[in-house]
Amino acid sequence: MEPEENTIVRFLGGLQPSITNVVQLQPYWTMQYVISLAIKVEKQQRLGKPASFRSFNREVIEEKNEFKKKFFTPTTNHKEP
Repeated sequence: MEPEENTIVRFLGGLQPSITNVVQLQPYWTMQYVISLAIKVEKQQRLGKPASFRSFNREVIEEKNEFKKKFFTPTTNHKEP
């Protein structure tokens, strides 16, 4: 029979990298716990998928541009020498 540690390593190697990365950040001692944790991570990724960094970054840039337009537009009521 294979040692549980080897089974865990093989199991983690078969998961999606995004799930493996999260599971490996947690301490685990048993195969059952690793399976349970992987299932929780998979559900979270499926159900509560956060907005991507790219779309968040685009929103921040758009807000920044609107702020600049609103508060830093040159005024035309002053005379130049």
